[in-house]
Amino acid sequence: MRDNSVSEVLVSTLSAKAAAVESGRKPVPAAAVPPVERAVPAGTNGAAAGSATGAYALLPRLIERMHRRYLDVLRFELTRMGVDDLNPVQMMQLLNIDEEVSVQELVDRGHYVGSSAFYNIKKLVQAGYIEQSRSPSDRRAVRVKLTKKAHDLCAKLREQQDALAASFAKADEKGTDIEGAYKTLRSLERSWDDYLRYGKY
Repeated sequence: MRDNSVSEVLVSTLSAKAAAVESGRKPVPAAAVPPVERAVPAGTNGAAAGSATGAYALLPRLIERMHRRYLDVLRFELTRMGVDDLNPVQMMQLLNIDEEVSVQELVDRGHYVGSSAFYNIKKLVQAGYIEQSRSPSDRRAVRVKLTKKAHDLCAKLREQQDALAASFAKADEKGTDIEGAYKTLRSLERSWDDYLRYGKY
């Protein structure tokens, strides 16, 4: 995986969005579209992206930048839909709730910091996106579920994400294997989990 692939993805994504705006959909203020960050040059701190060890060293930075950029994409979509009562991180939390779950399950699913997760849940309750209740088996445990308002928003956002994925697949001239990239990252995640548990890959 090369760092410049990030810029290619973003160009494709933003181009698709620009076409959508020109076709008559609700325009988004220019300030809502964040500038694209420069990719970290190959060989930074001695890591050569062309080698397996160099790619391994650069991959965490790429993942971090892609996460931030995905939050920017969510912010763009929320702005276009006129949603101004939640932020991208809170939107990701909503997308991680597919049924009634405990707060701890939600934290584990998204690997959120506990205090941040509780703060965002409180804001989401106040904004009418989730409902919370005490677990009947353990009154200390808090469970949350989506309201109709949240279900409707998540459905709209997933439709737009599906359209973006289709646009990327159609516009990508290099035939990037998205499913293969996902499987590789999941394999790396499991390897890191094994290393933390057993001290070896």
